[in-house]
Amino acid sequence: MAVAGLGEITGALKGGVSKHTGELLSTFMTAMDESALDVSSNAIYGLGLLLESTPQNLSRYCPFMARLTIVNTTRF
Repeated sequence: MAVAGLGEITGALKGGVSKHTGELLSTFMTAMDESALDVSSNAIYGLGLLLESTPQNLSRYCPFMARLTIVNTTRF
């Protein structure tokens, strides 16, 4: 539930999320590895909002972003 809330806050802050990008990025990346599907899904959603909202260049994290392409649709 906390990761979902952080995702919603990230979306609401828009460009104002800039000064919190590092902490949110770390939180979402860690939560993506959570075994609970709702937590990992919310982390991916929050990460997408962060990438959309932050004015910071996060291209140095591109190797990690490849993890987003792996989605197990059989669990839905």
